[in-house]
Amino acid sequence: MNLFKTAEGAEFDLSLAIEKWIGQRNDYTYDSNVCGKECRHYKQMVWATTENIGCALHLCPTLTTPGGTKVTEDNVKFLVCNYSPAGNVKDEKPYIKGAACSKCGSGAGWCKDKLCKRECKSAGDECSCAAHCYNCATFDSSTCKCTCANGWHGVDCKVPCKDTGDNCDDANKGKCNDESHPDVKRNCPALCDLCTADPDATADKCEPVFGPDAHTLATTTPGPSTGTGTGSGISTTKAPTTSAQSTFIVAQQAMITLPMVLVALAVNYNTAL
Repeated sequence: MNLFKTAEGAEFDLSLAIEKWIGQRNDYTYDSNVCGKECRHYKQMVWATTENIGCALHLCPTLTTPGGTKVTEDNVKFLVCNYSPAGNVKDEKPYIKGAACSKCGSGAGWCKDKLCKRECKSAGDECSCAAHCYNCATFDSSTCKCTCANGWHGVDCKVPCKDTGDNCDDANKGKCNDESHPDVKRNCPALCDLCTADPDATADKCEPVFGPDAHTLATTTPGPSTGTGTGSGISTTKAPTTSAQSTFIVAQQAMITLPMVLVALAVNYNTAL
């Protein structure tokens, strides 16, 4: 949840609220995932797997403590935004650095405005294919998905197919699809048949294969793909982004927040907090 409070008697300014939250990026260090001061509002705004946002604006004629004691401030306004799925998960980073739409949670590289779009089923005006496939993976242009070669898994086939958990044994295979034991599927991809292990698998043995609209962080223009996949390579460099699996970004939040605030304002503005 993100919370913003105006000064006493001040008019509400949505741009100011967004700027306050996003300005906390100066207190956040991505590599160490550490906040220097306060950065939780910023991290929630850029949390890649968040897909939905609901906001309300509320006028408080008089602020009181839970015990009923009056606070000195009068006529303050609160903006509250809730997010789903929620971000700020302990020890997790808000996004994965990389080319836009190269690690979409749906498993496909369908993309619009550098945001993953899971609703897409085929290429069209609202859907472009920005998949990245590595390590001898094959690319299916009809589904915009990679099929990993033995020894690899993940959306872009960059993750070694190795079981790393202490519980990756046959006794726990039945827990692979048990939502109460998510660590089994996460730490035991080979056990859970998410991939086929290959001890001889070598990284970067083949040239990567890209979807026709793939974005890249490279500063030079890659040539057509020569990998083993069946899809088209990219021949132009697209504008870079820093989130590989983003489904929601700050600009979209600002545009979506405004109409929600206006609707909530009509309902809640004259109600005491």
